[in-house]
Amino acid sequence: MKSIFLKLDANKDGFLSSEEIQQGMEQVTPDVAGLVGGKPDWGAVAKELDANSDGLISYDEFIVACYDRRSLLNNENLKIAFDLLDVDKDGKIQKRDLAQCLASTSTNQDIDVEEKIWTSLAGEADAN
Repeated sequence: MKSIFLKLDANKDGFLSSEEIQQGMEQVTPDVAGLVGGKPDWGAVAKELDANSDGLISYDEFIVACYDRRSLLNNENLKIAFDLLDVDKDGKIQKRDLAQCLASTSTNQDIDVEEKIWTSLAGEADAN
């Protein structure tokens, strides 16, 4: 995380401005507009990161924002994750979905996971 922060900190003052965030993010993610359905409002992102409202994002604020689970665990993100894992689109994440999902992201397409591992994973995840 420190290396990302340092790369974004163009003027090397130890803080990120909204301009630095915008410039840095547009360099690393030039196609992000297509992914999110429009150009992101990096100023609003910077404002969210700026916990003490001083107009600058410190390294501590940056780290907290990167690991803030509450902002990541919202209904929209959970739905996206669920839909990605529900490979057969039956409204359930089953062993075969997980196996297919992992196999499709593996560099080794011949991934072979024992049935008992999938049964164990599914049992632990299925709280209902």
